[in-house]
Amino acid sequence: MVKFFLWKAANELLPTKRNLFYRKIVENPLCPICFRDEESVIHALWKCPAANDVWANGLSGIHKWKREGVDLLTLRGKMMKVLEKAKLEEAAVILRKVWQRRNTFVFYNRLTCPRRLLSTAIETLEDFKKENGRVITEDQQAIVLVNKSKWVRPAADFVKVNWDASLDLKNRRMGMEIISRNEEGEALLGVCDSRMNV
Repeated sequence: MVKFFLWKAANELLPTKRNLFYRKIVENPLCPICFRDEESVIHALWKCPAANDVWANGLSGIHKWKREGVDLLTLRGKMMKVLEKAKLEEAAVILRKVWQRRNTFVFYNRLTCPRRLLSTAIETLEDFKKENGRVITEDQQAIVLVNKSKWVRPAADFVKVNWDASLDLKNRRMGMEIISRNEEGEALLGVCDSRMNV
């Protein structure tokens, strides 16, 4: 999920207020948290004061970096040059958690504690590493083989639509994502949505 999130962020496919404004879905491109600037991907994940609260914390590993004059790919390049692999992995998970924090504010009007976000991100990464390090049984190997299928380009003049959905049975919510790509593999449309009372 983190890799897919980073891909969407790098390709400006996250449903930021600016992206929704350009698609005529919302009337205002301003950040829903600070109301200072248009909410681009880099603003939501890096420049917004709410994102600054997270990155300014000593646990983030990059708390003294400048927040201005940067786009996401430049930031990623700088992170790759400066950070060790472990800190780079943490930064990737933190970026996703910052986006989830923003969504929690937009949909539920709650802004979680930056320190808690960072500790949760680190725990999530540690849990992921533990799960990937365990011994794989024969049944699990069969599942891994099924999941290793590759995306195949559509024929010329066709598009391919891929989708995924997940259920949160406890909270009776469903989330789904849809992406359509042309024969070159370029994203034409990306949509994500959640539904309550499923």
